[in-house]
This record gives sequence, C-alpha cells and structure tokens, in this order.
Amino acid sequence: MIPLDNEYTDLVPDSEFIEDVIGNAEDEFGEHYRSKYVSQILAASEMLSKEMLKATGREDVMDLQSPYLNTKSHNKDKLCGWLETACCILNQFSTPLLSCAQKKIDHLTEELISHQNKIIDLQEKLIEKKDEELGAVKTAVQTTVQSEMNSYSTVLRNTCNEALAPRRMRPH
Repeated sequence: MIPLDNEYTDLVPDSEFIEDVIGNAEDEFGEHYRSKYVSQILAASEMLSKEMLKATGREDVMDLQSPYLNTKSHNKDKLCGWLETACCILNQFSTPLLSCAQKKIDHLTEELISHQNKIIDLQEKLIEKKDEELGAVKTAVQTTVQSEMNSYSTVLRNTCNEALAPRRMRPH
C-alpha cells in the first residue's frame, strides 16, 4: 500500500510495483524495468508540477522556489501535501526505478565491453590468419620465381653454349 494516496500517486502502481522493481531488480531486468512505469511516474510528477505552477502563478518548474511558495495564499496544509506527494514520488517510485535502470545500464555496459573484447580477439586472430596466408603466398611466389629462374638460367646456358660453340662450315 502506498503511504500516500492522492490523485497524483494514484497514477503510479502501488506496493506491488515497488516490490517488483526493488525485489526483482537483480534478475535480467527484462520484465522489471517497464517503460509504462516511467510514463506513469512522469505523469504524476507533471500533474503535481502543473498544480503547483498554477497555484503560484509561475510558468517554469525552476521557479517553484521558496519566495513563490511561501506566501499567505498557500497554507501549511497545501504546502505539506505538495511536499509529501513530491517525496512519495521521489522516494517510493523514482529512486527505485533509477536504481533498477542503473543496474541495467551497468549490466549492458559489461556486456558491451565483453563483446568489444571478443571483437578485438577475433580481429587479432583474423590478422594472424591473413599474415599466415600472406606468408604462404610469399613462399609460393619465391619458390615459383626461383624455379622459373633456374629453368630460364638452364635454357639460357644451353642456348649460349650452342651459340658460342665452334661451328663447322658446310660446303655449298
């Protein structure tokens, strides 16, 4: 049961939500961090802010400061009600949800780092394989060039020997 029950906190689920977020935040976060809770908390907060802005005649929530709140037109009960509602929204809903979100962010960050490390390892292995392939191609090219050079050298030597060999003249 919500310790404070009014038109603002009625927008947000009750203790079932709190137990869901706080009690089960340790599991894989899938079902326990729901965007609908965020929108409900924002709606409750926005309604409270709008009422306070209207009552103070201000337009910006940054103007909800002591000089505009501490006037005779705002009695102690009204101010206490706003404060109680704001504290309830913050302490009972926003803080547990932020805590859950932080745990999810930490978990995702760890996963990202792990995946990036795997990518780096795979890139290093790929580089090693490419170096091995390049080495094999280099060796094959060297062997082929050496073999062809030997063949060319042999052909050239035989051709030169024949060209330089004394010839007999044939009578015509």
